[in-house]
Amino acid sequence: MVTEGSLTAQSNLTVVKSAAPRTVLRGEGRVVKVYRDVTFGDRLRRLFGRSPAAREAANLRQARELDLPVPEILEDVQPADGEETIVLREIPGARALDEIALAGDLAPRRRRTLTVALAGLIRRLLDAGLAHDDLHAGNVLVDETDSLWLIDLHRARFRPALSERERRNALLSLGRFFLLHGTRADRLRFLRAFDPETWRESARPLESALRDSCEAFWKRRLARRYTRSRHVRWVEHGDFHGIVLTSFEGVPAVVAPDERERVIKSGRSSQVALRDVAGERVVLKRHRRKKILAPLLDVFRGSRARRGFYAGHALLMRGLDTAEPLAWLERTVAPGLPVESLAVTRYAHGPAGLEAFRDVAPDRRRERVRAIGRAVRRLHDAGFSHRDLKLDNWIWPDDGTRPVLLDLDGLRHRRAEPERVGRHLERLDRDLAEAGVSRTDRMRVVREAIGPAATDVRRRVLDGLAAKAREARGRP
Repeated sequence: MVTEGSLTAQSNLTVVKSAAPRTVLRGEGRVVKVYRDVTFGDRLRRLFGRSPAAREAANLRQARELDLPVPEILEDVQPADGEETIVLREIPGARALDEIALAGDLAPRRRRTLTVALAGLIRRLLDAGLAHDDLHAGNVLVDETDSLWLIDLHRARFRPALSERERRNALLSLGRFFLLHGTRADRLRFLRAFDPETWRESARPLESALRDSCEAFWKRRLARRYTRSRHVRWVEHGDFHGIVLTSFEGVPAVVAPDERERVIKSGRSSQVALRDVAGERVVLKRHRRKKILAPLLDVFRGSRARRGFYAGHALLMRGLDTAEPLAWLERTVAPGLPVESLAVTRYAHGPAGLEAFRDVAPDRRRERVRAIGRAVRRLHDAGFSHRDLKLDNWIWPDDGTRPVLLDLDGLRHRRAEPERVGRHLERLDRDLAEAGVSRTDRMRVVREAIGPAATDVRRRVLDGLAAKAREARGRP
């Protein structure tokens, strides 16, 4: 009888994924999945033969009978005390589709090929009646020949025929990958390969439904993952309390004064300092009161540190680049009135502000100009607007080519009208001019930030930029 303890004791097996209900191990050409009973309901389902391991085995056998690309079962379900094990054949050289995208291994030609192949795979699955409740790019593997495979069928089920709503929901679930790692051209290419006859009529309503579905998913995930879960913990230290990532152990050191910290910015609204805490360098931001009524408003909306923490993780969930928030801490007086707040983020090393554009080669400067424009466009496409897009709020990490947005005080989760987009871009345009960037390159930023918009939208953005520029110069 195979148990997880005996499997992990073997040096030729490596733990790939581990959580309370399931552990996945890999090695010697096989994948071992150990399912555990977490609740009383899990035990009942296992006793009646409806456990996740039994469902996965049954679905894999039926899928292979239908010639669908799924892993082969090497050893059927083996029960143990409170757990069940199933052994599958490992797909040589396979990597998850989202892992390939995050690693930057999707060149344009390969991305187009995999997009068409993915559309064909999903069409085959849905036509076969497979309803997969966990259909996302992490459950699609790409092997050495760029063939696609579907894994994790423990939540799937076969039906005689899927309804239009079920087929649509499957596309929306998978669409989050395209929204994060693809372009609208990729999504249209997928739809055209998936349904060559009606893809034009379905493209616009699917695009709208996809954005609404993704926003609802990310809001649920943000509330569930970063409020009270295994990923975060509630802490109280001295007069401060707040939420901290489970992996961060430096709260006492952050709250206590430290003469060795290096203040890199100090102004009327905040002070920013660098500290070495728990073996890593972090950025500590002390928020100061900007307005007299701010503490009273913060009772309802949360302190600036708290809002920045959740805004940062909201951006990261959507694949946008920002420094990872590690903690928010508040000191309050009755009745819950925040009088001081601290924000802790991971330190990103690299040139920032004017330093990133001065004394660099013209080609390098133009590359960064276009990259910062694309970053602004991704921000707007995700439904965010930022009132303070100045150059000092962007940093270029040493190990990356995409700029990272730092200060989230001016971030709002709402779409901005074109005129307001132009007004927000004006401060960035002014800083680039000060850095010696030519007007042509500055217009490249605006063009990248707007994207392929209609002529009237481009005109309204430019009008907003010009109006803000006149206002900044003090002209009527």
